[in-house]
Amino acid sequence: MLCLAGLIALHGCRPSDSEDATLQDGLVLFKQNKLEEALPVFERVVSTGDDNTEAHIWLAETYRRLENREKAIEHAQTALDMEPCNTFALTVLADASVPQTAETDIAKSETSWKHLMKAIECDSTDGNVWESVWGFAIRRDDPEMVRTSVRRMVETGFLTDAAIDFGRWLIRTLPDNAVLLTNGDMDTYPSMAVQETENLRADVAVVERGLLNVPWGIRFYRDHMGVPIPFPDTELEMLTPKRAADGSITYPSDLILERWVAASRDRTAPRPITLAVTVYRDFFSRYEDDVQYAGPFWRVVGQPVAHPRDTVALRNSLAGIGSGDFEGPWVSEQDYSPVRGLYTKEIVTTVTHAALVYAEDMLETGKLVEAGRIASWAEGFEKRTELGPTYVDRIAEIRRRIDGGTP
Repeated sequence: MLCLAGLIALHGCRPSDSEDATLQDGLVLFKQNKLEEALPVFERVVSTGDDNTEAHIWLAETYRRLENREKAIEHAQTALDMEPCNTFALTVLADASVPQTAETDIAKSETSWKHLMKAIECDSTDGNVWESVWGFAIRRDDPEMVRTSVRRMVETGFLTDAAIDFGRWLIRTLPDNAVLLTNGDMDTYPSMAVQETENLRADVAVVERGLLNVPWGIRFYRDHMGVPIPFPDTELEMLTPKRAADGSITYPSDLILERWVAASRDRTAPRPITLAVTVYRDFFSRYEDDVQYAGPFWRVVGQPVAHPRDTVALRNSLAGIGSGDFEGPWVSEQDYSPVRGLYTKEIVTTVTHAALVYAEDMLETGKLVEAGRIASWAEGFEKRTELGPTYVDRIAEIRRRIDGGTP
């Protein structure tokens, strides 16, 4: 029996169990990030013997995401044998050959770079290619190509308006000359995008935290973005992940943050250190007394803070949000990452959370009218975002406290 794509979610139909499984069945599972279930579907489609270039590419991308690089390269190359100028296949082949966060040196990534340049030659309007180029350009110590890749992610529509709105919100109210640590793709690219295309906050250094775990990433941020790295060049190659007896791992980025916090305490930090609100709390949980929440970011203050939140910064961050900001999709239809497709829209909850923290601060100080105004704003804001209402109960609780006159 054929498993119709629209019935999979409703009835739990497993297309991998059917000889009639189609490429579309596999894509439905892939987009749900059910890679292990999508894999046999793509394999079955490929096994039919038809010259199905697209099936080989999606099979290659699935293998790549499951960290089977050899199989990914094999099927991407098969697709290229069928269609030598297939941008998707070239991009998969590049990414599978050298994972972006690997410690491999530039020479070993030259083949991947050639694949990406060929992909651009074949179709420069594919934003997925430019997203891959970004990481490889940092590896190659090529700041101009890094900037170009960010601009092209905007021009191709790979970064949506809602995502760019988030990048603008994230950096607009940062301290002067700040270093901003981000957590991954969709807080890094949009922040850099508004710097490049709107000339907004060019003084800020946007640093993807994961790239502080490899020497070539550390050097790039130090040499081209003026990020103060608290280790001499001779020690960078020795900065490797260390596993403790309890199984925990200390990464180079942990050591760098530790020294940044110490410098902030000593008042010797050359630049303000901030962490995007998307950065996992366990990364800086040891320094809770040294950081202050400011809505879009946490600021390292280097001393015990009188209040864990900067109420003024919260108000200012919300005041800059336009009536149409954050509407529409957070991920472009052309983006073939299932992870970004499923989860990026959840980032908008950080905006609503900031508003509600501010409303709760207003309650604590007896400013009930202002608390009510912000709660209503947050409710209306949620309704117009792609994710929709999320903090319904929390907003209701704020209103209950207002009605009862309870701080």
